[in-house]
Amino acid sequence: MPIGIEIPLIFLNRSILNNHLPEESTIYPFSTEESLKEYEKIQGKSNGKNEADRFWLFHFDQNIPLYWNSYRGGTSIGETYTFEEMWNMLVNEYELIPPLDNHMAITRFSNMEVGVLITTSQHLQTIQDLIGNSFEFEVEPFISNNRDSVQIVGNGLSLK
Repeated sequence: MPIGIEIPLIFLNRSILNNHLPEESTIYPFSTEESLKEYEKIQGKSNGKNEADRFWLFHFDQNIPLYWNSYRGGTSIGETYTFEEMWNMLVNEYELIPPLDNHMAITRFSNMEVGVLITTSQHLQTIQDLIGNSFEFEVEPFISNNRDSVQIVGNGLSLK
């Protein structure tokens, strides 16, 4: 019997994103180049001319291999990009993720510096406590569409 099971989740700051997207829309980080261009526009509008307090559309915690494997294993989309190509587009080309800052992902999200946080269900209570009533957020499974499966991870087994 598995114990300590976690699932990858997408946390969306609806207080920020509802200004740029319809409420029923979701944002998924591993997307087509057309989607990434749209995300870059959304991020640019949120940043405006304020470069001192930079806003990032996406942020991941340290479990990036889990999220990539979830995307690869659970999606109905065929293989389009390698991880290196996708990560280069997200970080370098479109600058949608802060580089080398994964340990600060939850803090940045709770401080409204990030619009979409990708983390696991392990952090759900912590994020709720940090945010409180400061902004409206939504939690969704880390899938690109409803036909995809969700990959789980666990840290132990219990014998019955």
